[in-house]
Amino acid sequence: MNPDSRRVFKSRIPPRRAVGSPSLWIPAVSVLVLGCAGGKVRRAGAWIERAWPQPANKAEEGRLPETEQDSRPRNLPRGSRKDSGAGDEPISETWSLDQVLTRIKEANPRLSIAEANLEAARAALDEAKAAYRPILSLSRSYLVTDEPGTAFGLLLNQQRLSLGPSFDATPGTIDNHRTEARVDWTLFAPGRLDRKRAAGAAARAAEIARRAAEHRLLNAGVQAWLGLKAADALHRASLDNARIVGERLAELRKRRELGAALEADVLRMEARLALSRRDVEAAKLVRNKAEAALDHLMGLPSTTRIDLGGTAAEEVRRSALPETLEEALARARRTRLDLRARAWLLRSREFEVAGAEATRKPVLSAFGAVDLDGEDFGIDSDLTSYQAGIFLSWTLDPGREARIRRAKSGLRKDLAAFRAFVLDLSKEVRQAWDALELARRNLELARKGERAAVEAWRIVSKAHGAGAATTTDLLAAERSRSAAVLRRTAAETALSIAEIRLLGSMGGIQ
Repeated sequence: MNPDSRRVFKSRIPPRRAVGSPSLWIPAVSVLVLGCAGGKVRRAGAWIERAWPQPANKAEEGRLPETEQDSRPRNLPRGSRKDSGAGDEPISETWSLDQVLTRIKEANPRLSIAEANLEAARAALDEAKAAYRPILSLSRSYLVTDEPGTAFGLLLNQQRLSLGPSFDATPGTIDNHRTEARVDWTLFAPGRLDRKRAAGAAARAAEIARRAAEHRLLNAGVQAWLGLKAADALHRASLDNARIVGERLAELRKRRELGAALEADVLRMEARLALSRRDVEAAKLVRNKAEAALDHLMGLPSTTRIDLGGTAAEEVRRSALPETLEEALARARRTRLDLRARAWLLRSREFEVAGAEATRKPVLSAFGAVDLDGEDFGIDSDLTSYQAGIFLSWTLDPGREARIRRAKSGLRKDLAAFRAFVLDLSKEVRQAWDALELARRNLELARKGERAAVEAWRIVSKAHGAGAATTTDLLAAERSRSAAVLRRTAAETALSIAEIRLLGSMGGIQ
């Protein structure tokens, strides 16, 4: 080819913008910078400080930092708040049962976990539904090359290729701007419907599981509330016992001064007073443990003191207890939300197996695309092209049968676990029923024993005051009375907790 013809061909190619042109690279660099920039990520220690704030001083202990005040639930009771200026005494708040349950629903992190699981399940369902909709993609690309084959293809797309006498086999460096709008739509995908149904069943299971978690926590909250009230009652009973022993000791000391009592009697009564005070400290420790358990359920700091409000009649608003074990089992089968959640999960697993088996079928898809070659975004009929098509594909995947077998074995395992859960549920109801029956009998016996022990203590105390009973008799009667009072208090608590546990085994607080 002579040089003149080459110059003719070159003259038909408009001048190209330099590769390093700012109009090209500045937008590209901007996109890269924006793409690399991420959201704010906290350091590991910041998460600890956020979840467990360090107080600036003792007066600040138990309080959230100012940055967290707005996120704290607003339902804190307006009880008495005791806080010494030096911060030596922990914060004290009065809580009714309704306030405790409301606080648990708002602040317990286990409910947040269940809500996150529900949100993830709903997102999976939305993702499965989105598989039915077409996918739109927009792209903008720039290419520069001196490879002859690619260069001639670009010139052909730009309608600037001449095959006449001036044809040159070495077109030089060619660049190209391309804008594409493309739509891909899967018309039929094997297993797509089953995957959507599986995601829907899983979302339903997560929704029920969230409600079940709330019922379990509320049931645990009632138990903890009753346990704290019982610990308070035991503490008061132990204080009362110590007070009575102290009064008898004061009388004995007066009688010793008058010569009507022996020194040994006073010493034995002092030893009994020491045992009573030890019981007071033990009861105080039991109360602190019960208070810490309730603090934990309500998401309160460990320095918060809880004073319980409300009367015994307001303790629990619950359904009538069943009269027979068969009625309890029937109610558990009807109202246990975790049982229903597991059943929905089994339904989801069945759809997953069906979806895995459906992958043996072919896939039918359609697509369409519009390409624009040029630096401008405007549509030019000379530089615009389109593509449209439909295709059927059938993949012979050697691992498909293995995946199907794995899905079926997973379903069998979940079914066996479901049957085991049903047996455990029935056992739980039976044990709760037996515990309730035993608690009722124990309370009846404890009340009879308390009446007898108190009357015996009254008689022996009167006789001892008249000199007709020994100090040994008085100590024995006092020990019997104290033990009977504590047994009755514990039996009343055990009955209330047994009732709540039976309700929990049947589905919890409704």
